[in-house]
Amino acid sequence: MGQIFTWEEVKDKRLPKIEDFPSVLSEIRKSLFEENSISSALLCGSVVRGDYGIRSDIDCVLTYHLEMEAEAADAMRRIDVIASQHFIPINFMPCDTLLAKTRMHSFGPAFQVHLRSSSESGGQIKGDILEAWAATTSSNEEIEWYVRSKMKTLQEDYFEMGTYSEERYHSLLKKAYEAPLHVARKMLMHQG
Repeated sequence: MGQIFTWEEVKDKRLPKIEDFPSVLSEIRKSLFEENSISSALLCGSVVRGDYGIRSDIDCVLTYHLEMEAEAADAMRRIDVIASQHFIPINFMPCDTLLAKTRMHSFGPAFQVHLRSSSESGGQIKGDILEAWAATTSSNEEIEWYVRSKMKTLQEDYFEMGTYSEERYHSLLKKAYEAPLHVARKMLMHQG
C-alpha cells in the first residue's frame, strides 16, 4: 500500500519525485555503511524490487550495537531529514544486536522470508542481516498473532479516535484503509 497524500500536500506540491529516489537510496546506503553503530542493514520492499512510485516509502531493516544506540538513532534521524527534504518517507525497522539474538524480537519467520528475498535482490547494505535473527515462532503462529494484533489495535483506535488530533486521526484512517489488504495477505500466507 502506498502513501495517501493530503490535499495540502498536493496543493503545496510536497510530493516525492521518482527521480529523487536513487539519490536518497544512495545516501542511505553510504550513511549506514559508514556508520559504526550499525551492525547490519538491508533495504527491502518496492525500492529493491524496482517497482516503487511516488506513493512508496523506503523500508530499511537494521541492527545496531546496543551500547551505541544514541549514535544509531542520530544516524537514522540524519537520513530521515535528507529524505524528508525530498518528501520521501523512510520506515526504519531497528533492532539491537542483543535482542535480535533472542526470541523476543518482533521479526517473525514470514518477515524473514521477505528479508531473504530482499537480500538476494540486492538490498543488502552492510553485514548479514539474516544471520542476526534468532528463530521465533512458526509462520502460522506469527500470522495468527498479526491478525489478532491488527484487529485489537483498530478496535482500540476506533473507541479513542474522538480524542485524536487531526493528524493522528488521518493516520488512523490510513491504517484502517490498508488493514484489509495486509490481513488478506496474511490469511493467504496462512493457507499456503
